[in-house]
Amino acid sequence: MSRQWVAVALTALLVASTVLALAPALDRGGSGASGAAPLAADHVDPAASITFTILDGYQFSTTGFYPGEPGWGSLYFDVTDALDSAVNVTIIDPNATRDGVASPAFHYEATLNATTHSFNSFQAGIGYSFPAALPYGGGWTVNFSAPNGGSVVENVTTYVYYTTLTSSVGSGATLPGLPLTVFWSLLSEANEATLYTHATNVWITGTYTGNGTVQNLFAQGRLALTSGSKCTRSRIRAVWSARMSLRPST
Repeated sequence: MSRQWVAVALTALLVASTVLALAPALDRGGSGASGAAPLAADHVDPAASITFTILDGYQFSTTGFYPGEPGWGSLYFDVTDALDSAVNVTIIDPNATRDGVASPAFHYEATLNATTHSFNSFQAGIGYSFPAALPYGGGWTVNFSAPNGGSVVENVTTYVYYTTLTSSVGSGATLPGLPLTVFWSLLSEANEATLYTHATNVWITGTYTGNGTVQNLFAQGRLALTSGSKCTRSRIRAVWSARMSLRPST
């Protein structure tokens, strides 16, 4: 049987977990990309008169934030309530003790415009910047409340790392039977360079296309990360590597 080129299509799912909680990851197309955060439309609660929109530092409606990044790491809001003259806005990290964050992380009484009954915190220069050194990502809550308008809550998510993945053949191909090395890293969202060191495990899967079908490149599994693998990126790539041989079927 002749040796045929086998195109390798690497797809890796990296799920870094901690002993205390899962830290959500967001794959990004490049070091300059921010990733697409979920959009949040104007929120209307039928049991309350308060309506609001969560904004980032670029005034885009969103519920996803990247601590330490200009614009994407800051939370602003636009709130309206026809029944009250002011609305209390509170931001809470449910894991404040673990993350070293005050509880509440943010509180502000927004005085509403007497004519429009609204308040835009970006225009007022009032907002909350998520800590650049936030150790773990996850869910936070934003609460809007007023005596007559009731109370409404929005969940937002912080993303503190993203994944990179490369192979020894890049985007090319390799021959069956030849070794293939995969390198991956977890980098901090804050500066896109510092290694994210709070992960304890990585789950990785891989597939390749052979004979027109998608097949497993290697058995998926969870790899424990040692403290020595978190020192530098080069060390990570030496430790976090998997050598694989592709062998043709008979």
